[in-house]
Amino acid sequence: MKLHTEYITKNSRYWEEVNRLAKEAFPPEEYIAPQTLVDMAETDHIDFLAL
Repeated sequence: MKLHTEYITKNSRYWEEVNRLAKEAFPPEEYIAPQTLVDMAETDHIDFLAL
């Protein structure tokens, strides 16, 4: 099996899936909106990737 990573932005082809998965995967007290992660990646020198 071959896996690859892809940078996630609001223009990513996986944007809707990332949002849906984030809501399903985390309880409310641990949830961080994907847009917040994208904003952090743009300003805080971190990467937001999908596998």
